[in-house]
Amino acid sequence: MPKKSKKATKMTEEEQLLYMQQKMLEEEERQKKKEDMLNQFLKDKLSKEEHNTRLNTLKLNEKWRTVMREAKAAELRKDIEILSQTFERIVDRKDGVIRALTKDLEEAEEQYATALRNHIQNVDKLVDLQRSRLTIIENEFEAELASLKEEFDAERKQMIVQHEQEMTNLEDIMYAMDQIFGEVANEARQEFNSTRDDLKNKGEHVLKMAEMCRKLETEEEKVLPFYASSLTPEEEKKVEHLMMVKPCEELAEAMMDYVTLEQFWKRYNKVQLDQIVLQKEKHTLLQENRRLRQLLKQYLDGISVNEEILSNLNPLIVINNKTNVKMNTPVIEPAASKLVYNVTEAAHIINHTV
Repeated sequence: MPKKSKKATKMTEEEQLLYMQQKMLEEEERQKKKEDMLNQFLKDKLSKEEHNTRLNTLKLNEKWRTVMREAKAAELRKDIEILSQTFERIVDRKDGVIRALTKDLEEAEEQYATALRNHIQNVDKLVDLQRSRLTIIENEFEAELASLKEEFDAERKQMIVQHEQEMTNLEDIMYAMDQIFGEVANEARQEFNSTRDDLKNKGEHVLKMAEMCRKLETEEEKVLPFYASSLTPEEEKKVEHLMMVKPCEELAEAMMDYVTLEQFWKRYNKVQLDQIVLQKEKHTLLQENRRLRQLLKQYLDGISVNEEILSNLNPLIVINNKTNVKMNTPVIEPAASKLVYNVTEAAHIINHTV
């Protein structure tokens, strides 16, 4: 010890510090090794204890099972003895029931045999009765069949005679109908010729009227004789589809005969609509004329001087941009700057009619 202290006194402070740190590290390593050895020892001891515990538990369970088996075996022996006695009693009871049922079955078989013999006897009696009835019915059927054959032969002869008479009558009727149809065909031919002449005359009259109307047409009507359709593409497709469908009402079928006059009716409707527009315009101008006349009368009354005029309100006096006379402001429809045609398609009418 005195030598070490001397050696330590000879070391510098840094060497002493390093020495002390080295000592501390060695001490920590020794302490860590001791802890690891202790932990390993405890783990080994714990594993041994667990192994011993499992072995002891298995031994205890085995002994407990042996005890329980012996106790259960004794209980099962007692139960088996009780069940054996009960089974014997039940078997004896069932044997008694079987003997009683066997006796009842033998009695039932005897009753069944007796009933079967009685039933067979009754069936034989019914068969004999039915055979006798069938014999009677067959005799009646043969008699009725013979009478029906006689009636059929008589009716057949009568029908043959009647058929010959009817054929003779039909030949006479066919001859008369041929003569009548010939006369009707001649009359129809004559009527057709007269109708054709009438239609020809009417056509010439229509052509003359068309020439007269052509002279009275305006320049716009000469350039565009038929107005453009006012229907939308969807409505036009719908109209084409309806035109292809065969009409089922009498009015629609009648209108289909006049489809060729569609352009004529378009121009006719156009003239009618022009007339209505002109009448409305005339009515508007008449209202405008009456309003102007009323204003002119008020103006003349305002500039005139007499007692009657002076006793009433003067329409020419204006105060704060307001006159002292209540003016009647009629509702005037604006005059059409350009003639507008309201057109109704004939196909549109057919669509709503069909």
